[in-house]
Amino acid sequence: AMKPGVPAELRFDLLPTSTIVRKGMKLRLVVTAADPRQRVYMNVSPAPTVTLYSGGAMASYVELPVVPMEPR
Repeated sequence: AMKPGVPAELRFDLLPTSTIVRKGMKLRLVVTAADPRQRVYMNVSPAPTVTLYSGGAMASYVELPVVPMEPR
């Protein structure tokens, strides 16, 4: 069980997908505590709080694989 106020590193795989992200483009990451595709509804009360840290030793991050494009 996770403890409130104690940072934890979470690792999980995302569903495979691919897209071309060209230089200068931006990505948006949305973090929620629910998955609308989940078939079983879980009523959690109180609702969970998700905290993302920026900076310092516990800074949040996302690691994405990069496959370089072949030059045209």
